[in-house]
Amino acid sequence: MSKVIAFCGPDGSGKSTQAQLLAEKLPQDSDVAVVRPIYLLVELLGLRNSTVENTSPRRQATEGNEAWYFALLTPVVAFPYLFFTVLYLRLLSANIVVCDRYVYQTLYDVYGNHTDLLLNVFPTPDVGFLLNPNQEVLAARMSGTDTSVDMTYYQNVMTFYDRNRAKMGLTELPAEEKPREIHNKVVEHLEETLE
Repeated sequence: MSKVIAFCGPDGSGKSTQAQLLAEKLPQDSDVAVVRPIYLLVELLGLRNSTVENTSPRRQATEGNEAWYFALLTPVVAFPYLFFTVLYLRLLSANIVVCDRYVYQTLYDVYGNHTDLLLNVFPTPDVGFLLNPNQEVLAARMSGTDTSVDMTYYQNVMTFYDRNRAKMGLTELPAEEKPREIHNKVVEHLEETLE
């Protein structure tokens, strides 16, 4: 079974950068996959990423999409989809799966504060990191659709992460540090944890 290492945090916190740096750091003979779990099963089914991105709960909320049927269907489908996606990560042929994002924020987008209860039965990664930026860093790093989201949303997301960090098994790292400094802390933690 694959070891799952996940990077979590709001948009713009540096998850993609850290996932890529870690994938490059792991030994050449390691079988490593870098994935975005929310899209994993959709891609397996042959659907395009844009299908999911264009119907994400956050995009629905910020763009006023009129897809009422999606709004009704999402809470019914989201939990089983995300649950089985996380289980599927363990079945990938790679020895190590590095998640550029995990599914926690998507759960929060769909279920809000009810996610706290769902986390009691939700699988956690073997090692998880929470990149916690201050608001100025977050705003400076955002681009595209992320900039149209009210900063209150990101404050709520970080409150959610702070409240549930232990339950999710996440080690917090300050995202305002330079990427290489954060990466060094990630590697140091993994050396201690995975030995």
